[in-house]
Amino acid sequence: MKQMETKGYGYFRKTKAYGLVCGITLAGALMLGSTAFADDTITLNPATNLTTLQTPPTADQTQLARQAGHQSGELVSDVTSAELEQAVTAAQEAGVDVKQSDKVTHDSLSAAQTDLEKQTETVREATAKQETNTTAINQALAENKAIDQANRDEKARVDAINAKGEADIKAKNAAGQAQVEAQNKQAQEAADAENARLKADYEAKLTEIEHIKAENEAIRKRNQQASQATHQANQAAQAAYQEKLAEIERIKAENAAIRQRNAKAQQEAERQNQELQAAYEAKLAEIKQIEAENAAIRQRNEQAGQATNQTNQEAQAAYQQKLAEIERIKAENAAIRDRNQKAQQEAERQNQALQAAYEAKLAEIKQIEAENAAIRKRNEQAGQATHQANQETQAAYQEKLAEIERIKAENAVIRQRNEQAQAAVDQKNQQLRTAYEAQLSAYQKAVQAKKEAENKAIDQVVFGIDAKANGVDNAEYGNSIMTVTTQPDGSFVFKHDMIDGKKTIGHGTLTGKINHHYEANKDGSITAYIDSVTFDKYEYQNVAKNEAVDKNIAFRILTATGEEIFVKAHDGDQTFNNSLNKTVALNLKYQLKPHEAIKNINVFQLHDDWIHDTHGSALVSYVNNNDAVPHVEVPEKPVEPDMVKPNVEQEKPVPEAPKKPTDDVPNLEKEKPVPPTPVKPEAVNPVLEQAKPVPPTPEKPTDGVPNLEKEKPVPPTPVKPEAVKPVLEQEKPVPPTPEEPTDGVPNLEKEKPVPPTPVKPEEVKPELKSFTPDIYHPIKPIVKPYVTVPEKVVYDVTVYPVAVKQTPTNVKTVTNSDQVNVEGQLVPKGSTVTWELVNTPLKAGRQNITSYMLTDPLPAGFELDVKATQKLSPDWVMTTDKAGKVSLKASQSLLDDFNAKRDQEVEVPKVSLVGRLLNDAGTYYESVTLN
Repeated sequence: MKQMETKGYGYFRKTKAYGLVCGITLAGALMLGSTAFADDTITLNPATNLTTLQTPPTADQTQLARQAGHQSGELVSDVTSAELEQAVTAAQEAGVDVKQSDKVTHDSLSAAQTDLEKQTETVREATAKQETNTTAINQALAENKAIDQANRDEKARVDAINAKGEADIKAKNAAGQAQVEAQNKQAQEAADAENARLKADYEAKLTEIEHIKAENEAIRKRNQQASQATHQANQAAQAAYQEKLAEIERIKAENAAIRQRNAKAQQEAERQNQELQAAYEAKLAEIKQIEAENAAIRQRNEQAGQATNQTNQEAQAAYQQKLAEIERIKAENAAIRDRNQKAQQEAERQNQALQAAYEAKLAEIKQIEAENAAIRKRNEQAGQATHQANQETQAAYQEKLAEIERIKAENAVIRQRNEQAQAAVDQKNQQLRTAYEAQLSAYQKAVQAKKEAENKAIDQVVFGIDAKANGVDNAEYGNSIMTVTTQPDGSFVFKHDMIDGKKTIGHGTLTGKINHHYEANKDGSITAYIDSVTFDKYEYQNVAKNEAVDKNIAFRILTATGEEIFVKAHDGDQTFNNSLNKTVALNLKYQLKPHEAIKNINVFQLHDDWIHDTHGSALVSYVNNNDAVPHVEVPEKPVEPDMVKPNVEQEKPVPEAPKKPTDDVPNLEKEKPVPPTPVKPEAVNPVLEQAKPVPPTPEKPTDGVPNLEKEKPVPPTPVKPEAVKPVLEQEKPVPPTPEEPTDGVPNLEKEKPVPPTPVKPEEVKPELKSFTPDIYHPIKPIVKPYVTVPEKVVYDVTVYPVAVKQTPTNVKTVTNSDQVNVEGQLVPKGSTVTWELVNTPLKAGRQNITSYMLTDPLPAGFELDVKATQKLSPDWVMTTDKAGKVSLKASQSLLDDFNAKRDQEVEVPKVSLVGRLLNDAGTYYESVTLN
């Protein structure tokens, strides 16, 4: 990561060897003499009363003096976190999209560390979400894989049971059929024997009947004579029988009338019973109606109670809120009273300060008026000294003008010699350039010819994608199809329909691209690379309800070898859109000779699995129509020649024309302006806040009672009516029917009974049994449905580097031997003064500091006391150069102390420069650079 670089005066330089270096310029001014103050001088080298001028300031002193009071550059240190780096590594391994933004710089180590901790927590949260999503997907895929195996095991188990069941039923049916056939054979043999016996019995009975008929004919003749005597006695018995029958008929008529009257009484009783039953059922219906109305009343009462309870809770909440508002206003009023008391105290303090300032201003005016009188006297003396200095300056000016004219004459001769040398060199360089351009042109033509030959070969390679889509033509479940369209760049669109056996219920679409390239070789062959296949998204559009019983549908993408890449289980009734954004590496490589082709490279498979699967696959082909690339000889690329440069003489620098001196105006001191007499301050009145009025305490709400409806009284359950029984008449008893007299029967001989003519026996047919074989009904396997696989979610998080910055500054003071601050003051010649340089502390969180140095180009006329300086600055190693520049470098022990406490803020020991002032009426500017 690159460190930002700050430009300007002062700088940062970060290297492995030297760490961080910061530059700051500080400046202070100190004057000697009795005629001028530093703040009022016009130049850095005013006139003195010595016979020689004070040495002018060096360039370093002048430059640093102009930058006095300015600081630039910052000390920036990177702050790192091992925990954040580990969290980012873990997040990337988990699949989180970790992005990096620009560096953020803080003013303290604690703020930077807090920022890193927050970043670490954010990264960990994203990692946890990503891992949870990945785990859920892996678990779902594992469960579906286990379900696949369980379904295969279940199918194998059911197939084994069905095979055994079918075999058992087949054996049982064969045994049953054999048993029935044996039984039928035995029955037929028994029937044949029975038919023979019946026929013999039938013929014997016919012979016996003919014999009995002859005997009975003789008996009938004897009985006819006995019958005539018996007929007379039978007629008398018949007359008595008819009289008894008439009496019975009369009684029956009376009983019929009684039954008619009883029937009418029974009908009246039934009518009364129906009326009682109707009244009873109406009463029960009325009770049920009242009970239903009471149930509705109870429900309304319960709702009214709930509404009243909610109203009571809202009133109670409003009451508590008003109490809280009163307490808040009381607290605000207490704070207002506290602020008003502080404002009153502040006003009193300001009034005291204004009065003191007013009195000090009056004293200051009197002091300035006394000083201005002394200034006017000194200015008169300075004017006389200035006149003599102006005469000496004019003589030096004329001498410098003569020197400039002599140098200009010498430079004219040097320019003439340089022009002759340049002409000779230009001619030689033109010859070199012409030869180089001719060689370069030949080289470029050969390169272009070779490139055209190679491009011609590359353009004769044909890449294609074909698709093999297997549809389903099924009379039971309908025809299903899968189609594909492709583009020359490898893009493809697979489409399939979804049929539930009756109609199309939806359409699926898979889009993606096959990523490939090839290299043309000089011998005309090519090396083809099928790098990967990218699947963009799978969409399913439902167009009708799925009416199939089995709704376990799955769309799968497999590699050419059958390894699963993507699976989406669904029921066919929902429209969905899955963004895959997945690239599967293929890394297939094929070598094709000139005019050779390779076809049907299977790169992936598609399974639209339901009751019958619809499969598809993508087939890649290459055709190499190249010939060998013709050989083009390319010469070696020429090297551009180095141009000859003339040996030019340097002209002597012409000094800048001196500015014609003007007579110096004496450096007169300006009188200090006398401030106007101050206005006596008015007393400051504090602005007091008004306390807010406290609302009255609200009346505590009482709970409302709901207005409940009264239930209707339920009548008592009616007593079920008893049936009305009619009063029935008893019928008269009917005498028993007299036995009909039978005519006396003469004592006749009985004829022998003639057996009935036997029925010709029917042929006995055996009861033959038929065998109904058992039918085996195979069981169906219980298919477990897939669990839903969660969609892949890629979480993203942004991290950024963190740094701590600080801008080192320096505070400078000048004191005399009595430790009195004399900055900008007049001091006696020969006085000893001390410049004290105090650097700001170094903040925590910085990098190793390998060097910390203060550079000071001491002003002329300042004699450094090395021993005293070293004594007062023991933590610094001091060196000086010939020009009088002093360098104070932090000692190794001080650097070690800085670096041992990089996690802390450390103080930088002050530097004290002790020395003696040698010039009279001089101004001393002290400028320091911190590196």
